[in-house]
Order: sequence, then structure tokens, then C-alpha cells
Amino acid sequence: MVSKKCKVCGIIFSPVNSMQKYCSKECRKTGRKKYREDNKERRREYNKEWYKNNKEKVKKYNEENAEKIKNRTKKYYQKPEVKEKRRLNFKKWEEENTEHRKQYLKEYEQRPEAKSKRLERIFGITLFDYNEILKKQNNCCYICYKHKNEFNKRLAVDHDHKTGEVRGLLCMRCNSSLGGFEDNVDFLKRAIEYLRRSKDNIIKSDKIFRKYNVI
Repeated sequence: MVSKKCKVCGIIFSPVNSMQKYCSKECRKTGRKKYREDNKERRREYNKEWYKNNKEKVKKYNEENAEKIKNRTKKYYQKPEVKEKRRLNFKKWEEENTEHRKQYLKEYEQRPEAKSKRLERIFGITLFDYNEILKKQNNCCYICYKHKNEFNKRLAVDHDHKTGEVRGLLCMRCNSSLGGFEDNVDFLKRAIEYLRRSKDNIIKSDKIFRKYNVI
């Protein structure tokens, strides 16, 4: 058989058959990659047309090889270079579509299915459970008794950070206050005692009060 010149490295080699264009697997890989990059639009149009004419064939193949396709896709996305490429692409998209993403997330968070998924993921309850608790609390914060309509945000789910058990629904202020006291009953008792102390019993420091013209 007549010798050929490799299209990638230029080495003269003896092909196994008349269709062989490259001298080695590495050159074939490089050559095919270059061809795909140089003919992206052409290949896209060809694939689009082919899919249009073979929808039933593709559907049948996907159904018969569902598990195989799933494993192959999973394996592909586990590759470090693919993960890095996706991360960079997503970062670039975020920078170019900041306002669009904010608006989308805002709208998405309002969907019942999104709320339910978030509640299940973080607190282990459904949206139905949340609404039942809210109904039992008369649509009010459990601590301050203010109605949910008095707040810009919906009532937060309060839970025990040690056990994960949901305790009730609180407004953001009451929930943050409990967090500030680290859910410590002794701290809360001392805070109540502190507030109940009369003004006459407060230990006054002459220096401090004189400095601020209190006495």
C-alpha cells in the first residue's frame, strides 16, 4: 500500500487501509479535535438535521440504553477538567447576567415547589407542614404575637440546632434574638431579670453618669 503523510505531525507512514489518515492514536485524537473546532457550525447544522429526520430512532435508542447513558454522562461530569470548565463557564455567565439571575431566583423562590424543596432540604418538613404550624399559631410569630402581614418576609422556621427538631415559626427579629442568646435558657432568664430591675436598684457609677450629664 502507498505510504501517506500524517495530517497532524507530517510523518510518512504505511497505512493499514486506504481510509487511515493519521499515523497514531494520538494524532488521530488531535486531528479529530481540530476538525470539530474548525467545523462547529457545519456539524451543528448536520446534527440538527439528522436528529430531525431520526427522532423515533433516537427515542428508541435512549429508552433501550437509559442506564448506560446515565452512567456515561455521570462519569463524564466527574472529570476534573470538565468540572473546572463548567465552574468557569457558570462564573462567566453569572457575571454577564447578574440582574437576570437575581430576578430569576426571586421569582423561583416564590414558587410553591421551590419553597417545599427548601423546607425539606433544610428542616425536613414540607410546605404543607409549614402551613399547618402557621395555622396553629394563628398566622403570628410564636413569641411576639405579631401577624405575618406585619413583616416583609415570611416567618422563619425555628429549630433546635442540636437535635434539628422544628420548634415553631418566628419573625426574623425573634429568631435572631434567640440565636444571640445561643438558645440558652439561663441567659434568657437573666435578661428578663435585668429588664425587670427597677431603675433605683441599678448600680450607678458616679463617673460614668457625670460624664454623660445624667446626674
